[in-house]
Amino acid sequence: MLAQLELFSPALKEKPQVVAYNKVDVPDSGDYVDVVREELLAEGVPPENVFAISAATGQGVLDLVRRVRQVVDDLGPPEQIYETKAVNQTKLPGRQSDRIDEFTIDVEEPNGPDKPRVYYVNGKALEKFAQVIGHISMTTMIEAHLS
Repeated sequence: MLAQLELFSPALKEKPQVVAYNKVDVPDSGDYVDVVREELLAEGVPPENVFAISAATGQGVLDLVRRVRQVVDDLGPPEQIYETKAVNQTKLPGRQSDRIDEFTIDVEEPNGPDKPRVYYVNGKALEKFAQVIGHISMTTMIEAHLS
């Protein structure tokens, strides 16, 4: 893996790595978590930067996001080099202090005996995160069927 990064850009080899092994909820994939972890550790990835996750169930995702944020914070701001001839050089706002663990959950009770209960999870940082990972919706809706 490091060799591929270095071929793409030698500077990437020197950057800290946080690696997520996804689909641990799938039996064929989840069976290889320990093997992949050992290979990553052998390549020099620190054990605290290796995560087994399931994007489908959310397992391990919050820990991964927290670690990535810490690694980025530890790096500090990048050196700013401005090389543009653009006329409009509007300064963008800095990083917001919204926290991923600050959210609310609203419950919509079923309208009938066969209707599901609906949960709405709302939070500024969660909404931004959802946009980043490709979700269009600003509110995460989860249906839970109670039996």
